[in-house]
Amino acid sequence: LTGARIVTVSGPVIERGTVVVRDGLIAAVGANVPAPPDARVIDGAGLTVYPGIIDANTTLGIPRPTPTPGAGQGQGGFAGLFGQTAPSAVSPNSTQPPGLQPELLAADIIRPGGDEIEAARNAGITAAQTAPRGNVFLGQSAVINLSGDSPQQMIVRSPVAVYVGLTPLGQGQYPGSLMGVLTSVRQMLLDARRYKEANEIYERSPRGLRRPTRP
Repeated sequence: LTGARIVTVSGPVIERGTVVVRDGLIAAVGANVPAPPDARVIDGAGLTVYPGIIDANTTLGIPRPTPTPGAGQGQGGFAGLFGQTAPSAVSPNSTQPPGLQPELLAADIIRPGGDEIEAARNAGITAAQTAPRGNVFLGQSAVINLSGDSPQQMIVRSPVAVYVGLTPLGQGQYPGSLMGVLTSVRQMLLDARRYKEANEIYERSPRGLRRPTRP
């Protein structure tokens, strides 16, 4: 792999270098490393090589919810299908019920260390995109480095994306079906767009208008 930007494990970044892989193992890395005569050369110009795997869909670093007796009842089998019976995080100040809280930030609840992170690192994963799990609006993800003794040392970027799931709330709460989930997602996105448009109108000419309130 030639001409790529290479982020090394412990040394400085090589802005334009070569990585030689032979028999599945890295044989050489450097700015002036020549490609072997028998190599299949891949042009890496414009690409960045990192010394590890990036997992783009994880819950690494997110505390697991404490199981409660009877949790998952009344969810019509969706809990077993999607592997989650309760949100892994809840915002105490939200106006929405647990499982419908897109304002949750993974960066606020990340915990360093633990067996899952150590297992991922041993498998060669060095960075991950992580997000809470739950029902419908799961929260906003963060890209984290799996090394670090504190959340601040781990976080590479936050927020990154809003996660949406397809698991009904159940237990008599709306949305309690897949159709209700899709309807609630559509309505909340429409509310968010209306709030954005109302803010734009207010910012252009606030005189005589009431400041928009969050939906």
